[in-house]
Amino acid sequence: MSLLDSIPFLRRRPQADWREVLRALPVRNSRLDWSEDDAGMVALRIPQREDRWVRILNRIAAAPEHKQVVLDEIGSDVWRLCDGVTPVETIVRALMKKYKLSRREVELSLSLYLKQLAKRGYLGLAVAPDSIHVDAVQPANRKKSKECKPSIPRPSA
Repeated sequence: MSLLDSIPFLRRRPQADWREVLRALPVRNSRLDWSEDDAGMVALRIPQREDRWVRILNRIAAAPEHKQVVLDEIGSDVWRLCDGVTPVETIVRALMKKYKLSRREVELSLSLYLKQLAKRGYLGLAVAPDSIHVDAVQPANRKKSKECKPSIPRPSA
């Protein structure tokens, strides 16, 4: 164990393999409200934090209850596809087809975009059910069963 691993905020995070991320399912944060305008642009409504400092600042000056973020055309397409059912691989193919981009361009842009959305807490990545491995046949002499716990792959920093 290195010194960096002993300090919580400096601890190295496990890096996800891109193949795992392609199988992952982007899931929207259920606390966010969103809507589409006539042009098809998605507008996210992010609720204000509910901590002590915000309550103190609200006594001094009233702050809005929500912050609004309007996504561009491609961002809106990605947001609509982040439904918890569509894997990242399908999103890559859809963007390649619609915008006539190479796979490499889409993967680079999409990975950065998903990282930003995840970092801000707008969405998360869930492991696809078919990628969870469970041993079908377990030896009779094994006393403890080995459980396979699903994990959320984290994008590399």
